[in-house]
Amino acid sequence: MLCFDKQHKYKKEANTLKKKLGCLLVSLLMLTTSLNVTAFAKQGDDDAALNAQYKYTNNGYTLEKVSHADVAAGQSDGFVDYYQYTDPEGKVCTGVVEHMYVSGSDTPVADTAAELAKLREKLVAKYPNAGAKQIDSMLSEIEASLTGDACQSYAFSALGYGDWVYIGTMYGGTGITKHNAKTMFKSLGLLKEETNQDGSTNQEAVEYNQKLIDNAVGLLYGDNYYTEHPVPTQGILFKMNVKTGESKIIMAGSVNGYQVTLRNAVAYNGRFYFIGTQVGTESVADAATGIPSIFEVNPEDDSFRTVYQAVDMDEYRAMQQAHVFPIPRAIAVYQGSLIASVTQEDGAHIIAYTPDADDFNADGSFKGIKDNVTLRNPEFTEIAEQNEELLNYPAYHMYDANYGGTVYQMIEYDGKLYMAINAGQKALHSTLNPEEGVYTAVDPDTLEETKCYAGYAILEGTLAPGASPSDRSAWSWEPIIGNTQDDQWDDAINHADEHPAKYTFNIDPNRFAAAICTMEVYNGYLYIGDYNDVTQATYPMLQMDFIHLATLLSQSVNLYRMNGQHEIELVVGDKTQTFPNGSISGLESGYMGLNGHGSRINQYTSMTQIWDTDKTDDNDGVMLLGTLDEGSLLRPMIQIMNGDVLKMSEDEWKEKINYLKVLIQLLVEKNLGGDNATADLFADAAADDASSDDSALTAEEKVARALAAAQSFDLRNGAQLASEFDENVDQDAVSEPISLTPEQTASLVEGIKNGTIVPHSMDAGRAVEALSLTYGMSTITDLVSASGQENIEAFYEVYRELVEYYQDLKDSGYVELPEALEKVLDQVLTVESARQLRALLTCLNSVSTSVIGCDTYAITTDANGGNFAINEVTLDGLGDNSNQTMRNFALTDDYVVFIPGNAMRGGSVYRLIDWPGKQETPAPDPKPDPKPNPDPVPTPVPGSGSSLCTLHFETNGGSELKDLRVAAGTTVDLSKYVTEKTGFAFAGWYADKELTKALDTVKVTGYTTVYAKWACPFVDVTEKDWFYGDVMSMYEKGLMSGTSSNMFSPYLTTTRGMIVTILYRMEGSPAVSGASSFQDVKADAYYNNAVIWAAANGIVTGVSSTQFCPDNAITREQFAAILFRYAQYKGMDAVTIEENLAAFPDGGSVSGYAVSAMNWAVGAGLLRGDASGLLMPKGEANRAQAAAMLNRFIENVLK
Repeated sequence: MLCFDKQHKYKKEANTLKKKLGCLLVSLLMLTTSLNVTAFAKQGDDDAALNAQYKYTNNGYTLEKVSHADVAAGQSDGFVDYYQYTDPEGKVCTGVVEHMYVSGSDTPVADTAAELAKLREKLVAKYPNAGAKQIDSMLSEIEASLTGDACQSYAFSALGYGDWVYIGTMYGGTGITKHNAKTMFKSLGLLKEETNQDGSTNQEAVEYNQKLIDNAVGLLYGDNYYTEHPVPTQGILFKMNVKTGESKIIMAGSVNGYQVTLRNAVAYNGRFYFIGTQVGTESVADAATGIPSIFEVNPEDDSFRTVYQAVDMDEYRAMQQAHVFPIPRAIAVYQGSLIASVTQEDGAHIIAYTPDADDFNADGSFKGIKDNVTLRNPEFTEIAEQNEELLNYPAYHMYDANYGGTVYQMIEYDGKLYMAINAGQKALHSTLNPEEGVYTAVDPDTLEETKCYAGYAILEGTLAPGASPSDRSAWSWEPIIGNTQDDQWDDAINHADEHPAKYTFNIDPNRFAAAICTMEVYNGYLYIGDYNDVTQATYPMLQMDFIHLATLLSQSVNLYRMNGQHEIELVVGDKTQTFPNGSISGLESGYMGLNGHGSRINQYTSMTQIWDTDKTDDNDGVMLLGTLDEGSLLRPMIQIMNGDVLKMSEDEWKEKINYLKVLIQLLVEKNLGGDNATADLFADAAADDASSDDSALTAEEKVARALAAAQSFDLRNGAQLASEFDENVDQDAVSEPISLTPEQTASLVEGIKNGTIVPHSMDAGRAVEALSLTYGMSTITDLVSASGQENIEAFYEVYRELVEYYQDLKDSGYVELPEALEKVLDQVLTVESARQLRALLTCLNSVSTSVIGCDTYAITTDANGGNFAINEVTLDGLGDNSNQTMRNFALTDDYVVFIPGNAMRGGSVYRLIDWPGKQETPAPDPKPDPKPNPDPVPTPVPGSGSSLCTLHFETNGGSELKDLRVAAGTTVDLSKYVTEKTGFAFAGWYADKELTKALDTVKVTGYTTVYAKWACPFVDVTEKDWFYGDVMSMYEKGLMSGTSSNMFSPYLTTTRGMIVTILYRMEGSPAVSGASSFQDVKADAYYNNAVIWAAANGIVTGVSSTQFCPDNAITREQFAAILFRYAQYKGMDAVTIEENLAAFPDGGSVSGYAVSAMNWAVGAGLLRGDASGLLMPKGEANRAQAAAMLNRFIENVLK
């Protein structure tokens, strides 16, 4: 990439700055240094369309680099190609290539020659007076400068379409680094004033300051640390073909005026909807971070438009004034509607779009969202807001946690809508100042500063059956994770009385600075990945404060999963108060313990993606999980020196020691130097001093005499005193010549004159204690300028002992030191410095024991969430340790796409080409399948020389279609033949009974059968669900129906009345007489006849003689008891084996009345344990479980 020349005058200033500040700059940096790349190897041409020259292989997984396929990992990359040239007047000009140049592509949309030809035309038109040589010169510069923009850091959003992946990027992922650097340099008076007296910009000062910061940072990171290019690309949306490497920009400020940051995206009705912020259009041209917006993209033709803006320009400026964080993140599809969260000045607002018939064309295709008015588009309806339904949970100010992340994620699970919320502690009044940081607030009553730490919550939204998601009144909201009745939280979010949560904020009450980054539904569970936002520690680190960061690195980053009953399990993480037994995987925070790898600096569960590896329907396939590795932030900390924490250099440390040695000689009641032996000193500290009286000396002479005495004592006794802290002390190390700076000499003289230093006022015993501390300090002088974990640990051990020794002296009261002496010791031996050194060691230990770079893991379970397994996919940032985060995945027709984020060299794109257990697509079987009724001799077609063959339509329960007789070899268009089946949608014809090979046409060469497939009418039941077959079987038999025309609600609890009604239908709904004996069974209730029949035949007995409780959720043991009695009623051999329950840890908790029934149900295969091996007899059975038990009963018992 193009960068500023590091060999100019600014390097001299930067070196001077580094020498002045030591390694204090390290605390500003949010990136990693470059390490050797070993995992990548240059390859041959493995794909006909893409010359992918670099591959990454780990643990049986292989990925190919797609973006800039000829650029190795560890080099400048980025998504956007830009160019630079000098015009005829000598002005440097820049631009962005709309169709990005891809070196390895055989058939790019626009290759280099074609792109240069277009640019030539533009140059000729722009510079009509330029000659051919000038045009050629400009083109040569352009061609030489084409390269990726390393400022394109992260892919916050990504969606696959065919062979393409659409990617929304974040520009300048480490902008906070240079912002903080600028803040500190300004506070130190090292920057030039950027505003002239007349208010205009001092461009020379701006350039000087920027280059000074760039080069100072570069001294620590090398030239790999990106420098912003003059091209103002900012965030963009582009698409890339992962087969050919072709790329095209969809939105970019420098291309079409759309400067965007797109934080999330969903596919909906054939369109893509991206949520984020927008600047650069005429209406928001001067916005800093942008208007919260939703964009619609049609992947058929790449047309795009803004369909929703949350605020206008004036409202946006008011948000900025109030420090409201504007960037929205959450968008989801729920029950056929589009749901999103946007932020306004008063907080979070949840909006919903539900299409009507007018939104679809005659052929059923979606027209798109109407956008006649984009500002709060009335097509969207508000369904919840900050201070009402959302319980004031969302943090939305910049001084709140995570810069006010509000609603981070939304997802549909178990028929409900779940929202992950950043619920950071609220400040009553903010003293936010962009120059001073964003994490300090002040209580206006006490004027005490407080820090706003992160917390997270999950709200559950339940929609009334049959209601529209756009109907606000049909929603109810309750916290699952949030304020419990035992919590003590700010009154502003204290809703525990009306809305108590099951789990406290963060799940773990001791968790600090946490938030949720991802939620994913996988094999019947909702997986929840949290994170520590280490960026919160940035500003404290400016002051060499590592406590915050060490706290984050010491606590657990977790992956949880929750079932439909809101029972949460710890999947990956440390043992905590909430989960004292640890995780179900056995892995600790950072996936520590997996194959000897893992990393405590994996501080985010960054992104997840469900990937159906084998295209089968038995389960959800694999859940891919990416991490964010903070090693790229922490790596430079290895350069921090002990003196940086103490805020003094080695010379300053020596000066303090010398000053103390002389001060003690002034204060002691007898001169401990001279002819007195050290042995005599310790034997009788009160012995008379043989030295002459110095009362007649001037203050200057007294200081000079004390300096000589200190030097004498140093030579005689220094090593002995120092050996108390280091038994191997070197005499030369503690007995260097003692000198005072002019300022120190003047201070001592002034102290004697004004009476703050009283010569000979300290007895020998106290002097010995003070000298011991002073000589102990001298033993670690050579470590003050040292860095690295080993040196800091060595310094810390002695320094901590000195601090404890000194504090014990002060606290005991036994030895009272003179005030002048305590003042100096208080400056160099502080408890706070010892705490910071220890915290720094915690941080360094995390770095030294970790592999730097993001990781990716593959999680598998069976369809019920059991048989949990986890496997490594990538480690070490795919061979580039500055790949900080696996920020996104996408699925194209043939590839899983990995998109790591890299705030130093720019993001990149990879495709997965091999993995353990990969099955190649089998070649077609040349032998035709046997036919049920083959035509033994094709019937000749008169006069044609051909034969007739039969095409049979197996409708699988649909309306019958007559066999078709066609000439042998005829290809039949199957779209013309449609069958119908009540309650189902026809899903097409298939070549096999298993319905795995879809057909649009079929060539008839003999007796041929095609098979109809019927789509499930329920949008919340898919073929990937473990219960799909059971639900479909019960629906086809007419025993269970949906809760609406298109909803089954599999995770809704099943009532006692429902189950009895199903059995009654199975029995053919026989006639009954009389009224029910149960008082709570009304004559007009749908289950009335069923309960009368079941009670009459001993199938149910009620919860009492008068109560049946038909609307109560049925428990698993109640369900088993009813089925057991029904089997007996049917004359079945209901065998019970007591040992069946003994196999379950909770088998002994079965109620007495249900023991026989539960033994029988387990033996008959009707009941199975959950993922943790528990039977849960008193757990409520949901509709999916009920369908499974009933279907197993029909298949295993009734047969």
